[in-house]
Amino acid sequence: MPNVKRALALFALLAACGGKKPASQDHANDFVPEAEAKKAVSCRGTDLDLLATLIQSACEVPNPKPDAKLLESKGLEITITPPQPHVEPGGTIELTVTYKNTSDDDLPLEFALDPEPRFAVETYDASEAKRADMPKGAPPKLPADMQERTTNTGTARVTLEPKGVAKVKVRWTASKLRWAPEKVKGSVPERGYPKAPAGPLAKGKYVLHIVSPLINFKDGENQEVTAPKIAVLVAHEK
Repeated sequence: MPNVKRALALFALLAACGGKKPASQDHANDFVPEAEAKKAVSCRGTDLDLLATLIQSACEVPNPKPDAKLLESKGLEITITPPQPHVEPGGTIELTVTYKNTSDDDLPLEFALDPEPRFAVETYDASEAKRADMPKGAPPKLPADMQERTTNTGTARVTLEPKGVAKVKVRWTASKLRWAPEKVKGSVPERGYPKAPAGPLAKGKYVLHIVSPLINFKDGENQEVTAPKIAVLVAHEK
């Protein structure tokens, strides 16, 4: 397996913000694949289930070298489709993120594995000036008996054939978050300090950034490729 092991200091990992398993109270609004969802699928095609493809060992490739040429976004179109125009405060919806190859050539896409692909949802206010979901302040200190842990990182590649699409469903809950020190022991270091729901978001408009593990790709100034976004309305159903 072309994975490369690297030792990371735990405090550095926990400083990062932070999928295929539905969002849990440990890591709200992260999304990771269920192991039982694995099935034999091709690493290329015109209509791909992205998660089912990425978790195939056959789709793993060597990690890109630091000086590797970045792939261009030409021919790649990303759209996010909500199932409904609004969501109840504290409610959960499932967003569909679609990667489409609009060109007449094959389009390879590479995604980071740590050890599985992870899609995180960041919630911003309507102006996108600040996060609306993050806990206040820095995360609590780690328990004194927690040791550094070794993580495995790897890369998976899928190839969209001309006019092909790859789709992934990502769950999002309209709630605020809090630091969850009771969940630290046994948590996954790559996903940062664990968080838990802390009450529903207030009614209003928000912007969701779907932070994908797409790598080795030339991105725009506002991360249009690796973190596409969509506006949502949190409101009570009439």
